[in-house]
Amino acid sequence: MATASVRETLKRDVDTWSDDLVENVIDFVHFITEDSQAEENYLWQKVEEAHAYDREHPDGIVTVRVEDWDAAPRRPADTME
Repeated sequence: MATASVRETLKRDVDTWSDDLVENVIDFVHFITEDSQAEENYLWQKVEEAHAYDREHPDGIVTVRVEDWDAAPRRPADTME
């Protein structure tokens, strides 16, 4: 369905709803959009914190080859059973 026709369909449908239903729907839409924005902000904050930590602790970043990783001894907590 094209965006314009979806918008028009929504407008027509909303005009048939009770005021209480319209209020509930708009409250829900606001909740979803605000919650989504809050989650996105939180995740970006965590990314920035991780970058800052990495800059402060450059020796903590280690690159290993697959062969070395696979050959490393495993602890019981490292295995999924």
